[in-house]
Amino acid sequence: MPWTNRPSPSFSAPGTKDRLICGFSYLSMGMIGLIAYLFQQGKGQSRFFMFHFYQSILTGLFIMLIGWGVKALMEVLVGLFSAVPGAMTGLSIFSQGADFLQYALYLVLLYGAIMAFLGKQAEIPLVAKIVHQQLR
Repeated sequence: MPWTNRPSPSFSAPGTKDRLICGFSYLSMGMIGLIAYLFQQGKGQSRFFMFHFYQSILTGLFIMLIGWGVKALMEVLVGLFSAVPGAMTGLSIFSQGADFLQYALYLVLLYGAIMAFLGKQAEIPLVAKIVHQQLR
């Protein structure tokens, strides 16, 4: 199962500061982690921090891209089907479903934050695979 809670063998026990920064990095879609990374000029960062930092940024970007894509698609569909009787009902249901999907993805960020606060590795599917490739 890709959502494992087991720590990677390369992780040392993270300190409280790293856990807090990583957790808040998820909640800010990577901005807190970016600030911490820039203040330390990228030196002396643990693998725990780098993993959660990269994963929070990629997950945040993924959520934003999905949101923008759905909004753009809705603008096009509303323009195309505005003259069709009854089409707006279907479009509003589609819009609500897309909003639900985006809110569910925010729960993924919350999951990552909780796991980071606990000092564990949160393996978010697809995103974690990209992060592991970057950390090699």
